[in-house]
Amino acid sequence: MKRTTSLGQRPGPLKEKRPAARCSVRAKRRSDKAPKRRDGGASLRDTVRTGTRVGSKAKLDPSELVRSALENYAQRGVFSGFGQADGPGGKTVFSFIWLHNRHMELTLEPAKEALRFDRMLPGVKAGTPLAVDLKRLIERLRSDEVPAYRRVDPARAALTCSNRQDHLSVRIVVKGNDYEYAVNRMVNVAHELFVYLRSAWPEYLIEYFNEPEE
Repeated sequence: MKRTTSLGQRPGPLKEKRPAARCSVRAKRRSDKAPKRRDGGASLRDTVRTGTRVGSKAKLDPSELVRSALENYAQRGVFSGFGQADGPGGKTVFSFIWLHNRHMELTLEPAKEALRFDRMLPGVKAGTPLAVDLKRLIERLRSDEVPAYRRVDPARAALTCSNRQDHLSVRIVVKGNDYEYAVNRMVNVAHELFVYLRSAWPEYLIEYFNEPEE
């Protein structure tokens, strides 16, 4: 068969085809080192076990968060006799011996995302100078009047108090599922109340908590 060319052009010599170069593929060496986890990352096992990423508080059980935070105080010797019991309506009651060797109870209400020290201070009648003074102290503890390490940040938790049956109760509503912060603040608020009573209302501690007279 004759080769066809364009008019006026002579066919050039045929080029000899060279065999295609062999391509060698080097196998990637398997590292003996375990892959590093990024800061804040989670393993698949952690994700399956908790149902959420490690470090995320969005789906963690509130009772576990509160128990862990309180156990930390117990292990440090801040209080003793730590216990936990189920309450009505899905509540959890954490008990311990603390200020003035008193039995104290911190109640968790997961449905309301709240922590409560119920009937924390006896003999505090609504409208009395003592009740008004303690309410002002609670208001200061959530304001810029006190330094940050003593303050309850309103962006992270809402602190309130109430008087019922001549008892003062303290309550914190948790924001962003940050129960560890809420527990820390509740413990601090209780401490602040007794420090203030010792300086401003010593006769109250003498009457209701057997504080020795100086």
